[in-house]
Amino acid sequence: MTVEELIKELESMPQNVPVYVEGELADKVIMENCQGNVCVRIFKAWDVEFVGRGIEPQKRSDKE
Repeated sequence: MTVEELIKELESMPQNVPVYVEGELADKVIMENCQGNVCVRIFKAWDVEFVGRGIEPQKRSDKE
C-alpha cells in the first residue's frame, strides 16, 4: 500500500476512531530509509530508556 492509497482509504472512514497497529494503539508515524527503500511506519513507540553501551539518556519533551 502506498501513502496515496492509505489516504484514500482513510478519507472514507470516520475521523475520530483510534488507529491500532499489531494490537497496540498507534502513536507514531515516521518515514525512514530501510535497505535503500523509503517507507512509512505507523507504530506504538516504546516508553523505555536504554542504558549502557555508550547510549546517553535523552531528555523527553512533552511538547512532541
